[in-house]
Amino acid sequence: MSYYPTPTALFRYRVVSAIEALRMQGFTLADAVCAVADQEQVTPKGVVKQYSPRTLYRWRRMFALGGLAGLEPRKRTPLLGSRVIEPSVLDFLVREHKEDPHASIPELLRRARVQGVLRERQPLDRRAVWRAFRRLGLNTDRQRRPGHADVRRFSYAERMQMVLVDGCHFRAGPQRARRVAFYFLDDATRFGLEVVVGRSEHTEHFVQGLHALVRRFGLMDVLYSDNGSAFVSEDAARLLTNLGIRHITGTPHYPQGRGKVERFNRAVRARVLNGLTAADVDPSPASLTLRLRHDLLELYNHLPHASLENQTPQERWDASPRSLVPPRDEAWLTQCFVLTETRRVRLDNVIQYGGKLFEVPAGYAGKTLTLHRRLLEDNRLYIRHQERWLRLAELAPHFNATQQRAPSSRPSPEPASPHKNASMMDFERAYGSILSADGGFSDPNPDKE
Repeated sequence: MSYYPTPTALFRYRVVSAIEALRMQGFTLADAVCAVADQEQVTPKGVVKQYSPRTLYRWRRMFALGGLAGLEPRKRTPLLGSRVIEPSVLDFLVREHKEDPHASIPELLRRARVQGVLRERQPLDRRAVWRAFRRLGLNTDRQRRPGHADVRRFSYAERMQMVLVDGCHFRAGPQRARRVAFYFLDDATRFGLEVVVGRSEHTEHFVQGLHALVRRFGLMDVLYSDNGSAFVSEDAARLLTNLGIRHITGTPHYPQGRGKVERFNRAVRARVLNGLTAADVDPSPASLTLRLRHDLLELYNHLPHASLENQTPQERWDASPRSLVPPRDEAWLTQCFVLTETRRVRLDNVIQYGGKLFEVPAGYAGKTLTLHRRLLEDNRLYIRHQERWLRLAELAPHFNATQQRAPSSRPSPEPASPHKNASMMDFERAYGSILSADGGFSDPNPDKE
């Protein structure tokens, strides 16, 4: 019967041959083994590693006793169970695990101690239990699975019925700066719509990408995202409400529900993101946005897609019969990106917003104002003042300490006369008014001529 050596046996024979070659050059056995042990070897699986002298001595002895066949890996009899766990204890743990698969291994050990199967102070490492479960083929994964949720796969048939958005974290530049790329992807056609790069996962960058997308391609019916802070913020919810876009968020900690986005992220990392740490890459968000937008629109959209029957996203996008839904006009779109807030003006003519103080014109002390926050202008605040829009400036106390407020153009109102109190009324009843003809003094002898 012919013998076919395995790659492992051939690899070990090559290492043993290197030892024997050094001995033929005059090296002692110890020196030859140490010299080969200092060398890096490439295993049949492509792993580069070094082997200890003890391993090399063992391989040389195996070859001397059995030849090339002696270098074959030993076939070990699989161990079912454990050598360190008593059979009664292991049977109890296996039975409890089958009845309650969600119970953790520490919980199973506590149950064993409570039931008296495991003595109170008997040491038992949970790692030994885990290894025994793995040998017995028991599933010990703690992967979350939605209970009675609808986990059927779905996809929309036409373009812009649903848009997928996700933030992909990566490093850029020689300093390996942290960056986040917000990708917008059409669900039906996998067409790349927009990408915006930011320094962190903030709603501001999501707003910028959404505005550019709507201006170029129009409104989508549904937006699908995960539960990232940029997508579930109050600003994002109010903005999508203004645009009339329905928002769906995936189940937390369940990436299987976002398979299309996760697959896209893995592909874009391998294609472009992993190479952005080069020395000639500008890590500024604007430069990275330009670079990634070119990759998305000019390269990715023209690559064949396996799930599209080897069509490109651009071909599938152009073949969709669904018409795009543009915004009503530019003014309406701009107004949708304006959020309103109400604040009460303090007596020193300042309002507080976002932990900061802003000055308002004189005359609004104690009143409630409607603030218009423009998301496309770095969240700047505006109010309607004298039939025009006035941008509020942040309070500058050091400037106010050296500069006087401009005089008011309105004339000062005449001071109103105070109302008579009870004491004045009683005095006039007893003595008369000082403005009367007698000056408020009566004649002490009225009958005398």
